[in-house]
Amino acid sequence: MEQSRISIVVACITFVLIVGRILRLGRRPPNFPPGPPTLPIIGNIHVLPQKDAHVQFNKWAKGYGPIFSLIVGTQTFIVLSSDVVVKDLLDKRGAIYSDRMDAYLAKLCSEDHHMLTMGYGPQWRMARKLLNSLLNVNVARSYVRYQMLENKQMMYELLEQPDSFLASLQRYANSLSTSMVYGRRTPQLEDPLMKEILHGLEEFSEIAASFQAALLDCYPVLRRLPDFIVPRKAQA
Repeated sequence: MEQSRISIVVACITFVLIVGRILRLGRRPPNFPPGPPTLPIIGNIHVLPQKDAHVQFNKWAKGYGPIFSLIVGTQTFIVLSSDVVVKDLLDKRGAIYSDRMDAYLAKLCSEDHHMLTMGYGPQWRMARKLLNSLLNVNVARSYVRYQMLENKQMMYELLEQPDSFLASLQRYANSLSTSMVYGRRTPQLEDPLMKEILHGLEEFSEIAASFQAALLDCYPVLRRLPDFIVPRKAQA
C-alpha cells in the first residue's frame, strides 16, 4: 500500500514537472532582447506576419529598439534592424555570430554539404576560402567577358520575346553560373541542363520553405516521427 502511494506521488510530481516544462516553451529567455509578448508553447508564432513582414518588423524595431527578439516554438530569433548594429555584430564579431540555425530538412537535401545551410565551423571556413579564391575582386574581372556575352543575349531575348522575361532572367543567371563553374553555357531557354538545375532548385526551395520544415525546426522533438507522418523528410 505504501509503495503504491509513493508511485502515485512520483507520478504526480513527474507530471507536474513535464507540464511545467511544456508551459515554459515559448517564453522569452531572461536577459534576451525585448520583443512582442509571447504565448506558452507557441511563443510569437501567432503574431508573425504572413506578408509584408518588413512593415511589421519596422514597427517592432521602433517599439523595442534596433535589436529585438522573436520566440518561435523552441527557437529564439534575434532581429537586427540597424546597419550600425549589423556591422558591429556580424562584421566586427563575425566569429561569434556567424553560425546558422539548424535547418533540418534543408540539410537533409544536401547531406549538409551545401554552404547555404552549413553550420559555422572548419568545413564552412574551408568552403568559404575556396569560394573566395574563385570569386574575389581580382578573379571576378576575368568573368566580365561572360557577363557581357550573357547580357547581350538577354537583351536580345527581351526584345524578341518580352513575355518570357522571367525565363530570360533565369537563363542569364544560370548560363553565367555554369559558364564560370563548368565551362558550359545554357544558350537556350529550353536547355535540358538549365531545366534540370532549376527543377532541383525549385524542389529544394519547396522543401526548405515548407510548413513541415518550419515545424521540425521549431520543435526538434518532432524529427523522430516516422516518414509517413512527415513525408517531407523522406522527400528531402
